[in-house]
Amino acid sequence: MRIATSLLLLPLLLLDLALPAQAVGLELPAIFSDHMVLQRGKPVRVWGRDKPGTKVTVRFDGQEKTSKARLDGTWSIDLNALEPGPARKLFVQGTSQKSFEDVLVGEVWICSGQSNMDFALKRSTGGQKATQAAKLPEIRLFKTDRRTSQEPNFDVKS
Repeated sequence: MRIATSLLLLPLLLLDLALPAQAVGLELPAIFSDHMVLQRGKPVRVWGRDKPGTKVTVRFDGQEKTSKARLDGTWSIDLNALEPGPARKLFVQGTSQKSFEDVLVGEVWICSGQSNMDFALKRSTGGQKATQAAKLPEIRLFKTDRRTSQEPNFDVKS
């Protein structure tokens, strides 16, 4: 009897493993956070996951756009090109609401490398003094763990 029950459950288990994980509520990758910078002058994509079929709305800088979570729970919304200005709030509404404070629009640079990208300015000659004297509140840093993948990832660790 146990073997027959196990054989009946095996296809359900395999089907469950084959389906992509579906969100149980509104989720956004860690790259969306307070104090982030969005690229100026180009459309900006906001994406995440929510329960399939859920209407998702993004509001930022006078724009309000909506989408619907697909069967796998993923959704994306493209905001029109943005211009620099004062810090603003980004709102995302789905099964729940998330808001991000102090969001700037400006230049976004992606940097990578070896040890030179890990070397902190304050550790260089005169770097401690330069770091203390710097008054650059609009420069933001988002640093991720070193990790490789053969597949696209929904999120990164910061």
